[in-house]
Formats: sequence, structure tokens, C-alpha cells
Amino acid sequence: MLQITKENLNTLFMTDSEMKEMLHKEFHSMCYVCEEATRHTEIDHFFPQKNYPEKAMEWSNLFLICQKCNKIKGNRFNIPEKEILNVLVDNVDELISLQLHDGTVQINTVNGESIELTNKIKNTYELLEAVYNQASMSSVQLRQILNNELKDFSMVYINYKKATDIFKDGFIQLIRERLNKNAAYELKHRGFISFKRKIIESDLELLNRLSMLD
Repeated sequence: MLQITKENLNTLFMTDSEMKEMLHKEFHSMCYVCEEATRHTEIDHFFPQKNYPEKAMEWSNLFLICQKCNKIKGNRFNIPEKEILNVLVDNVDELISLQLHDGTVQINTVNGESIELTNKIKNTYELLEAVYNQASMSSVQLRQILNNELKDFSMVYINYKKATDIFKDGFIQLIRERLNKNAAYELKHRGFISFKRKIIESDLELLNRLSMLD
């Protein structure tokens, strides 16, 4: 899951198509649950309309979600006593990390600083486990898409490590593009940015060179 920043918009005079297009821009076309960049998306009410009708049209409650994740999430989460982490307000990058290993997504979590945060982390783990690691066709397809995207990223990273100094800058640009949220929005790549960050997290030299390009 990735931290997202949203503008404070008034939805009163916005059509559904306008809201969805704006959400695609703010979420970079990535589902906030699984991180896949796709146009097969829906508008999710983070807190369900059934339980929180007063939040139905609040811009801060409207999230971009893929069709697969929306079916799994449904109204099972963000009801009383079942709240998940909010990518707008919770520091999800530090609370949850994701890694593909032997065809299964490993979901690593830390304990929260409060009982409320710890419960949100546990509920988020439950949702992500259902999204990534079930035997259903949707989960299998998602893991295949994820695997292909990470193979591409890993190959670029391996070539960067093997390259002589004169060629390294070219591979750094390719890595940077694959970590770029705007490239996901344009569907040049399929997202899954937190997974890619995990692959290179210990390469301090590369991280420093990437930061110098920002």
C-alpha cells in the first residue's frame, strides 16, 4: 500500500465520470488496496455508505479501487470495529511492507503505537491476504500480473548492477521510470511500487542516486 495525497475538492457539482477521472489522477491509476495500475476501476466509499451516509459524497472518503479488490472488500471493512489503514492519513509505508516470494505475497506488519492502530493493521492484513493469496481466479491472475511486473523491474535492476559506470545512468533512468507514479497513471507500467521499493531498499548507493534525480 502506498501513501496518497489528495486535494480537498467539492463533489457537489461533479459528475461520476469527472470524479473517477480525478481519482485516477490522484491515485495515479493504482488501486489503493493492491496497487495494480489499471483502467478497470470503480469508486470506493472508504467508509461504506450504508454505515456512514453522511460521508457518501465527501471527497476524502472516495478512493480508487480495482474491480477485483472492490468485490473482496465490499462492506466487510471500515464498519465499526473493522477499520483498515487509510492511505491518506496513516503512514502505511512504515506499517506494512509487501514482498513476492515463491509465488506468494508476504505481508509484513509492525505493531501500532495504540490498540486502535494495531487493530487497523490486523484488519488490513486480513484484507490484503484475501486480495493476494487466495486460490480464486482473481488472486491467481493478480499474482501473475505482479510477478511479470517484478520480473521486468528485477531484470532492469540486475542489468544496472552489472553495468559499467558509463552505462549505469541509463539503467537508473529505467528504474526511476518504473518507480514513478505518473508512469503508472499513464499505464506505461502496472504499478506495484511498494513491491519494487522493497527490492532495492538495501541498495543505499542506488537510492542516493535516485534521490539526486528528484
